[in-house]
Amino acid sequence: MKIKSLTLHNFRQFKDLTLDFSTDNNKNVTVILAENSIGKTTLTQSIKWCLYGEEETDLENKSNMLNQSVKDTSMREKELYWVEVNIVEENTVYNIRREKEVFTRNNRAASEDKVTMEYQNNLGETIILNSLNSTENLKKINRMINKILTREMSQYFIFDGERINNLGSNNNKSKKDIQKAISAINGLPILENSIRSLQKVEKILRNEVIKSINDKDLTLLDRKRNNLENECKDFAERINGITIEIETKEQRVNELDSELGQFDQIKSRIEERKKLEIKMKKSSNAIESKQKNVLNSMGNYLIKSMALLVQEKFKDLTFNEEYEAKSIPNMQADAIDKIIERGVCICGEKITESHLQHLLEQKNYQPPISNAVLIESFKSETKSFISGMNENYIQIKLNTNQYYEYIEEVDDDASKMKELDLAIGSSDSESVQQKNDERISLKKEISKSHKILGAYEQQLLTAEESLKDAKSLYDKLVKEKAANDYNSIKVELVEDSILFLEDKNKKERLERKQSIEEKANGHLSQIIYKNKHIELSDNYEYSVKEFNGVVASPSEGERVSISISLILAIIDAHKEKVNVNRQKSENLDLEYEKDFVIIMDAAFATLDNQFSERISNKLPHSVEQVVLFSTKRQYEGAVQKSLEKYLGRMYELRIPVGERENQVLSEDLERYI
Repeated sequence: MKIKSLTLHNFRQFKDLTLDFSTDNNKNVTVILAENSIGKTTLTQSIKWCLYGEEETDLENKSNMLNQSVKDTSMREKELYWVEVNIVEENTVYNIRREKEVFTRNNRAASEDKVTMEYQNNLGETIILNSLNSTENLKKINRMINKILTREMSQYFIFDGERINNLGSNNNKSKKDIQKAISAINGLPILENSIRSLQKVEKILRNEVIKSINDKDLTLLDRKRNNLENECKDFAERINGITIEIETKEQRVNELDSELGQFDQIKSRIEERKKLEIKMKKSSNAIESKQKNVLNSMGNYLIKSMALLVQEKFKDLTFNEEYEAKSIPNMQADAIDKIIERGVCICGEKITESHLQHLLEQKNYQPPISNAVLIESFKSETKSFISGMNENYIQIKLNTNQYYEYIEEVDDDASKMKELDLAIGSSDSESVQQKNDERISLKKEISKSHKILGAYEQQLLTAEESLKDAKSLYDKLVKEKAANDYNSIKVELVEDSILFLEDKNKKERLERKQSIEEKANGHLSQIIYKNKHIELSDNYEYSVKEFNGVVASPSEGERVSISISLILAIIDAHKEKVNVNRQKSENLDLEYEKDFVIIMDAAFATLDNQFSERISNKLPHSVEQVVLFSTKRQYEGAVQKSLEKYLGRMYELRIPVGERENQVLSEDLERYI
């Protein structure tokens, strides 16, 4: 996919504007310069609106897309706004246009989106598909757009600086982003939908089994199972809600820190507070780890202590010397039974009557008949078990001391934090005081939310364990009461299918995660030039490590570099998957690879020259087309130098101050290349 042009009409602040993009293989970069608030984000999001509709855009007031000046001056009852995107895909040019009518008086929609697609087929015939009054045409258009670039993957090809920062923040949102990408690449949404559909079928079939058996216990158990499933779902939703709430508040805290950092008189204290928070977080994690170690070692020590007490009880216990003298160590009575059954001794001699009498007598002195032997065996095993108690005790003391040292350290740091909060809050600036008070309040709320989150997570684990037990008991009862019931057989088959698909889902996610991790590290090594690598956990949280295994704390520039590396790795994985699928198709030129575009808005906003240069130097080699929206300040210098030889188109969008507000036209677009 390459974008040839973008045209907007009455769309937000753009009255009439057309942008042409470079599709040259060697000069594959298009740069659009514009200052903030002119509409760079609107331009990038208009592409997504055209292809997928308003639900996929990140624009505010999605229902208010009509140009404000048109709305204010129009004498007509209804006005039209539209976006048109011209796309080249596998040597075919697709012209896609989405338009909408609205009432000018109250901005109420007068019609649904009308989508039109125009292209030439293999026979050279012009095909025009219009969604108006044709549901089938709309479905076909959506399928064709999805084939060009899937809705799920579009967010990794069209994104802004905020999205880059979010991915680099390593929070719940970034983890979900990576998870969604892996799902989209593998086509897992289809797989997951299949699992959900089968689960619904399973539920229906379970009800049929209960009806056919008409068993009270089974009915009650199924009800319990359903309640537990709903409980698990409820806890999961609460956890997700609180997690989003925490992240929103933490984002606001970061914004406040950035705003407070602009005040020179408190800048050093803001930086000191941030460092202290990082230290306190590490200490809190260490406390949690040491607490687990203490509890584990104490639990082990208590068990050994109990065993020692039992051993002491049996230490002086004596038995008849005859039993002790005649018993054979490490021999069980059933071994003698086996010898008798075979009729041949272990030495090879045939068992005679006298031998038989002797063996039967010997059985009386072997466990489990001989209590003496059992007790001696127990004493021996206990002695082995309680060995190392002293070392265990020393380890408990060490872990406990470290635990309290960390607690003391956190308490000291908490006191320092209070002092810093007071010092910052005592500023003469009312703005500083307000921002600082808001920050302190937010931090308290975040701390409280974390406690609630922990409680819900524990409740979810308990509910999941109970659900597992209920499912196991249900299956057992069904097998007992409806072994040959047709519906129970179908339930079993459906459950097997669900397990198979879940296993497939898990394996493909793991394979794709490992692939993205590997590809991301390949990109990262070309950007930061340091011995650092990314590791993705099973829950898609990344960690940055030195090559000696030590966890590193990435700088701002490194976090952005990690984000870019992950995005490029996701694109690489998607390209790989698409081209493999294409090669499996019939009548295909196997040497041909699908083209991809990357559209970036404010990608270098927070980067220094070093990182900007390396990232911008890498982009033209990573995809077949690059479209970059940037401010002049962010572009000039390192970025400009890196992209110069790849530049196919370059524009600057300039709006005269105070003139033609909300009426951006093509004449405001100055073309340099």
